[in-house]
Amino acid sequence: MQSWIGRSALTAIGCLAVTATLGSCTPPPPVDEAKLTPYAQEGDMTTYGIPLSLQNTAQFIGYCSTYTLTADQEAVKKDALTALEAPCCDDYTMYTCCCDCNLAKSVWGLSNYLIVEKGMDATGVRDAALQWLQFIRPDHYRVVEFEKQGIDPQTYGLWHVESCYEGRCELPFSQGGCGGMGELRLE
Repeated sequence: MQSWIGRSALTAIGCLAVTATLGSCTPPPPVDEAKLTPYAQEGDMTTYGIPLSLQNTAQFIGYCSTYTLTADQEAVKKDALTALEAPCCDDYTMYTCCCDCNLAKSVWGLSNYLIVEKGMDATGVRDAALQWLQFIRPDHYRVVEFEKQGIDPQTYGLWHVESCYEGRCELPFSQGGCGGMGELRLE
């Protein structure tokens, strides 16, 4: 993952190119990275004992069909995921995502696993799902954070991408996509 300072530097370099061509460009103000929410990184340990890795995505997707939830367990999942917006189509909750994309299935499968195998309640499932989502789609969460602070994310080369409505479903998570609709696309 590229640091936000790195993105700012790339934006500044792009600005220099525009200045050389058009004569003016204002570089973005620096972002105080200490004030940004730190998101988990590859290899960080989770509360459920599985280190974060994109390689876990297929396993989590598999948990969608591995575990059948009881009505009470489904209620826990619904409570947990209804509180989270789907980063690929943020007018839906993570519980009701607009489609069965790999992003949604990974969260649903992870939730099933946490409820059945780890006995987590809605708060634990919500926290774990949010950590996973911030790991696989940090772009979405950084944009939301910038917008809440009144910072224009486009100034830093970020924009609010709703994958599903922009035809990005087949793109990897790192490109603002859903990781595919069938075949998993990690790269």
